[in-house]
Amino acid sequence: MWIHTGLNLRGSQSYKFNFDLLYKYSAIVMLAEDEKNIKTLIKILKQHDLDIRREKLMRGDAFRVKSGACNFKDKQLIFIDKRMPADQQLSAIIDYVVDAKINFAEGEKEMLPISLRSLL
Repeated sequence: MWIHTGLNLRGSQSYKFNFDLLYKYSAIVMLAEDEKNIKTLIKILKQHDLDIRREKLMRGDAFRVKSGACNFKDKQLIFIDKRMPADQQLSAIIDYVVDAKINFAEGEKEMLPISLRSLL
């Protein structure tokens, strides 16, 4: 993360912190964490008879399909557009869970990070 910039006025080596690299690295870590949280939440919701499908939802000139829930043959399905950023996908799933008032067992909640537990 430190970049050598040469010698300073005193003749010692000078270093400068590269915030661009830090930002890129933290964005990659956050994306990986969001992806992990999505998969964990999907796994938990399957135990509650909810099927979450992450797909490229169709778009056209006259219509645009959005992420959301539907019933199909007495089964609750949640479609998430996988072209959305991972944090938005996670938000869409959490919004549905909160609106549907799904109650998680303590063991299920412990599988999620504290930041997500507080939202549920």
